[in-house]
Amino acid sequence: MANSTKNTNKQHPVPDVFAESVVEKTQLVWVNSTIAENESDFRHILKELYKLIRRVSFFEQIDQCVRFLADVPNEKAIVVVSNAFGQDMIPQIHSMIQVDTIYLLGDIQAPSEQWIKEWPKIKGQYSSVTSVFEAIQRVNKQYNQNSIPISFMPIM
Repeated sequence: MANSTKNTNKQHPVPDVFAESVVEKTQLVWVNSTIAENESDFRHILKELYKLIRRVSFFEQIDQCVRFLADVPNEKAIVVVSNAFGQDMIPQIHSMIQVDTIYLLGDIQAPSEQWIKEWPKIKGQYSSVTSVFEAIQRVNKQYNQNSIPISFMPIM
């Protein structure tokens, strides 16, 4: 008779609201018609992003991205959008509850600063992929620091 081993050790995840960082619970949506530019830099940053965010989706067209966001209403999304698409895309997605944060990527232009102020979900305009990544890291670090549980015990 063959010796059979039954694995009875089941791992059950313990619910813990502090177990994951905010970005680990979030979808990153990247919209840029020129994703392949500086491909080696982009691949390096992408590897780093995957350490923070497990789900990353790339789009080269606004309408594809808007449809995608509409189809995931129960997930938070961080959206990175190129300046070239920003003024067309932001009005379409800003009111979506799943869109948590928007970062603009591209050449920083002074006239666009006033336009950005009209949209509170836009957290900044960045000139490089590296600077966007660093901004996401800062948000993650701040969230983790603010999520440290504190309990108060009565003094007897």
